[in-house]
Amino acid sequence: MTPLRDEAPTKVDDGENRSRRDSQVIEDGATVEQRVTVRRMTAEEYRDATEHRKAESVRVLSRLMPEELAVERVRRGTARFLPDGLDTEDRRRWA
Repeated sequence: MTPLRDEAPTKVDDGENRSRRDSQVIEDGATVEQRVTVRRMTAEEYRDATEHRKAESVRVLSRLMPEELAVERVRRGTARFLPDGLDTEDRRRWA
């Protein structure tokens, strides 16, 4: 898909910290409008995404080291970069 028009994100004032980007693209000769909305993750989405990220990271690292070491390395990385989970300051997690 090739962008035909790309506009800067516009602020959506609905009480949430969200942005919206509207664009038109050419797809198989037809003009299609795409709309993307970005919002802060819910606690449930964060939990699910974190479980998925941890499992995938352990899977990849386990090719290079024992699984127990991979699990510990992923745990330490999460504690270092997201010490307060979803509420970690200066980290953005969007859905």
